[in-house]
Amino acid sequence: MCVPDLRGTQGTFSQYTTQAREDRLKTGGEVHYVQRHGDRLDCHLLGPPSSNPRDKGALKLPFQLRIIDKTSAWLTQRARVRCFEIA
Repeated sequence: MCVPDLRGTQGTFSQYTTQAREDRLKTGGEVHYVQRHGDRLDCHLLGPPSSNPRDKGALKLPFQLRIIDKTSAWLTQRARVRCFEIA
Protein backbone atom coordinates (compact mmCIF):
# COMPACT_ATOMS: atom_id res chain seq x y z
CA MET A 1 0.00 0.00 0.00
CA CYS A 2 1.50 3.33 -1.04
CA VAL A 3 0.20 6.64 0.28
CA PRO A 4 0.98 9.99 -1.38
CA ASP A 5 3.24 12.25 0.65
CA LEU A 6 1.36 14.89 2.64
CA ARG A 7 4.39 17.05 3.35
CA GLY A 8 4.59 18.95 0.10
CA THR A 9 7.53 17.10 -1.46
CA GLN A 10 7.49 16.05 -5.09
CA GLY A 11 7.74 12.38 -5.96
CA THR A 12 8.09 11.08 -2.40
CA PHE A 13 5.71 8.40 -1.20
CA SER A 14 5.19 6.33 1.91
CA GLN A 15 5.17 2.55 1.69
CA TYR A 16 3.83 0.45 4.56
CA THR A 17 5.06 -3.14 4.67
CA THR A 18 5.25 -6.16 6.93
CA GLN A 19 8.18 -7.59 4.96
CA ALA A 20 11.54 -7.75 6.69
CA ARG A 21 14.02 -5.12 5.54
CA GLU A 22 16.27 -7.65 3.84
CA ASP A 23 13.34 -9.33 2.03
CA ARG A 24 12.03 -6.37 0.08
CA LEU A 25 13.25 -4.57 -3.01
CA LYS A 26 14.33 -0.94 -2.76
CA THR A 27 11.60 1.14 -4.39
CA GLY A 28 12.44 4.67 -3.20
CA GLY A 29 10.25 6.81 -1.03
CA GLU A 30 9.92 6.25 2.69
CA VAL A 31 9.39 2.75 4.01
CA HIS A 32 7.46 2.22 7.25
CA TYR A 33 7.71 -1.24 8.79
CA VAL A 34 4.57 -2.41 10.55
CA GLN A 35 3.79 -5.55 12.48
CA ARG A 36 0.68 -7.56 11.84
CA HIS A 37 -1.20 -8.67 14.96
CA GLY A 38 -3.55 -11.38 13.77
CA ASP A 39 -5.89 -9.62 11.34
CA ARG A 40 -4.93 -6.10 12.47
CA LEU A 41 -2.29 -3.52 11.53
CA ASP A 42 -1.95 -0.31 13.55
CA CYS A 43 -0.17 2.49 11.68
CA HIS A 44 -0.08 6.23 11.18
CA LEU A 45 0.25 8.60 8.25
CA LEU A 46 2.96 11.22 8.56
CA GLY A 47 1.95 14.75 7.67
CA PRO A 48 3.66 18.12 7.53
CA PRO A 49 5.63 19.50 10.48
CA SER A 50 3.42 20.64 13.34
CA SER A 51 2.90 24.40 13.61
CA ASN A 52 2.47 24.04 17.39
CA PRO A 53 5.83 24.80 19.07
CA ARG A 54 5.08 22.26 21.83
CA ASP A 55 4.78 19.44 19.28
CA LYS A 56 8.00 18.12 17.84
CA GLY A 57 8.24 16.53 14.42
CA ALA A 58 5.56 15.73 11.91
CA LEU A 59 1.85 15.54 12.51
CA LYS A 60 0.61 11.94 12.70
CA LEU A 61 -2.78 10.54 11.79
CA PRO A 62 -3.30 7.08 13.33
CA PHE A 63 -5.29 4.43 11.49
CA GLN A 64 -6.07 0.75 11.82
CA LEU A 65 -6.37 -1.77 9.01
CA ARG A 66 -8.30 -4.95 9.81
CA ILE A 67 -7.97 -7.74 7.22
CA ILE A 68 -11.31 -9.44 6.51
CA ASP A 69 -10.18 -11.91 3.85
CA LYS A 70 -7.82 -12.05 0.87
CA THR A 71 -9.81 -9.44 -1.04
CA SER A 72 -11.09 -6.93 1.53
CA ALA A 73 -10.14 -4.97 4.64
CA TRP A 74 -11.67 -2.45 7.03
CA LEU A 75 -9.89 0.88 7.44
CA THR A 76 -10.64 2.82 10.63
CA GLN A 77 -9.45 6.41 11.03
CA ARG A 78 -10.80 8.59 13.84
CA ALA A 79 -14.01 6.58 14.21
CA ARG A 80 -14.61 6.56 10.44
CA VAL A 81 -14.80 3.04 9.10
CA ARG A 82 -14.53 2.14 5.42
CA CYS A 83 -14.34 -1.21 3.66
CA PHE A 84 -11.84 -1.57 0.79
CA GLU A 85 -11.19 -4.30 -1.72
CA ILE A 86 -7.57 -5.38 -1.93
CA ALA A 87 -6.29 -5.81 -5.47
